[in-house]
Amino acid sequence: ADARTALAVLPIYQDGRRGCFFDAASNDTFSPDQLVGMLTDAASGPDAGPIGAFLFGYPHLLPMMQGDALAQIFSKARTLMDDGGVTALDLNGVPETDYSLRTTPRSVSDLQADPVLGPALPYVDILHMNEDELVNLTGCQVEGTDASQLEDEFNIASAVSLFLMCGVAVVAVTRGKRGCFISCNDMERFEKSKALPSSWVS
Repeated sequence: ADARTALAVLPIYQDGRRGCFFDAASNDTFSPDQLVGMLTDAASGPDAGPIGAFLFGYPHLLPMMQGDALAQIFSKARTLMDDGGVTALDLNGVPETDYSLRTTPRSVSDLQADPVLGPALPYVDILHMNEDELVNLTGCQVEGTDASQLEDEFNIASAVSLFLMCGVAVVAVTRGKRGCFISCNDMERFEKSKALPSSWVS
């Protein structure tokens, strides 16, 4: 009750990209147990109705909700929703790393070992990030010029496929003025999340 509320300001730039200015405040001490307790109360309280989706955002800005803790949150959320519901993870605040300077992308095993996201990826139905975050997480090369458009799209597709191989069902990458890139996993993965429309499978 004495903690300050966190604040996030997301400017949208003229070229369509978005930034993030963030003051963590109480988010630094917000624990998985607190969140799971809130979810349980929402699902079982006197006014509880059916829950169809769980959207979690910005794990890179929530130090206590990363790695195995993030996986446990998503696993618990799944059990509280009708037919397992739909789980979604929205990224922001992904730090620049040495991976963004590599000439080859990270591997599946690299992503699975990621200390923030790795353990949670198999529990995520829909993963959203922007192009810069994809570059920071995977090391893929995106030039962003008209001349590099085809190569950029190939590199983005290759990087996105890593998340699909880690068990994510749908990956959506927003690309500013260039629109977005969306890729879906196969029917076997979609069958694990009954609430996902099978018509999305490519």
